[in-house]
Amino acid sequence: KKGDGNVNGCGGTHTFTEAATIDADRRISPSSDMGYKRPDIEAIKARLVELTEGIANAGSVEELMELDNESSDLTEEFATMRTLAMLQNYHDVTNTFYEEEYRYCSDAGASLGNLVNDLNRAIIEGPYADQYREHYGDYVYQSMVDALRLNSSEVEALKQRRNQLNIDYNNNLTTMTLKADGQTFTMDDIYSYAEEDPEKAYEYLIRFYKDNAEQFTAYYAEMM
Repeated sequence: KKGDGNVNGCGGTHTFTEAATIDADRRISPSSDMGYKRPDIEAIKARLVELTEGIANAGSVEELMELDNESSDLTEEFATMRTLAMLQNYHDVTNTFYEEEYRYCSDAGASLGNLVNDLNRAIIEGPYADQYREHYGDYVYQSMVDALRLNSSEVEALKQRRNQLNIDYNNNLTTMTLKADGQTFTMDDIYSYAEEDPEKAYEYLIRFYKDNAEQFTAYYAEMM
């Protein structure tokens, strides 16, 4: 497992290349056993900086991998908390606590991703790059190299804004309504209605998007 510089996605920061590795390394817990706790972003940032310095000055590939594994644990924990906040927010968009937490984690993800890139760069440009690549495989190593070209501090603010727009879009997608035939429908209502009258539900869905097109278009326009 290895972080690829992407700590924004719901899937976390790790890439697993083989099924055997997945079975051996993935730590699985029921979501009911997981409790959300706001990540200490400043502490994570400070530790990633220390780990990057340690990797740059590592005296052996074993020392490097030990530090690298700690960085993966840090970012994996962050990604788990972010995902829990996201799931709670999507489950009930009226719950302002989890909306705020999801926004907090989404904002933090862009800056943490750049720090992970700095750490990966120390590995790739260091003396143990070939040994590291041999250990984790070409796919994982190349994903790290590619991430260095796709992420940078220059686009951090843009990524943060995009993340916030995604949250706004999903929240509004849940709360926007359609007034038709003397009733008010949310999108969930329309999908539920499809069990009773699929053709009418399809008509409502088209009207839902049409009636809310201006706001949806504004999100897409800014994202572009």
